[in-house]
Amino acid sequence: YFEAKQILNDCGVKDAFIVAYRDGSKVALKDAMARQYKERMEQSGQPVTDSIVNIVTVNFDFDQFSLRPDEENYLRELVIKKLQENENTYVTINGHTDIRGSDIYNYGLSNERAEFVKSLLLKEGIDESRIKTHSYGESQLLKTCDIPDDCDESVHRVNRRVEIVLFQPHN
Repeated sequence: YFEAKQILNDCGVKDAFIVAYRDGSKVALKDAMARQYKERMEQSGQPVTDSIVNIVTVNFDFDQFSLRPDEENYLRELVIKKLQENENTYVTINGHTDIRGSDIYNYGLSNERAEFVKSLLLKEGIDESRIKTHSYGESQLLKTCDIPDDCDESVHRVNRRVEIVLFQPHN
């Protein structure tokens, strides 16, 4: 999904409908992902009554924790703008890496990526109380490859990401 979304974005396609199958039934991919994140929220202790507004992914270059200008613009348009428009929207920023590097190094790099995105939000005036970060290192790969040197770069690229979950809490 994230690779397809990036290709569509690179081609200037803003809206596309991609489907997933869950328990043999066709569902919108956005709904399937929202369900996945609700399950993660439940596991982390976040209230599952929160409504997920959007899930935005930005990708990083190899061994980097700062974003390229195009990715930063994408973040501004789809995340920062939404947060500035609605003070009842909050974010969880989830940092990830590919499999190259040690577990400890990748955990640290995923943390730096999440913190970098958080710092961009803070610079734009988003209150810190509306932001949570999590670091996963290489533990939640979107594409897998057993031998790092034998993987196609596209496999590594989709795993070098930060997922930003925009949600509105329901009290």
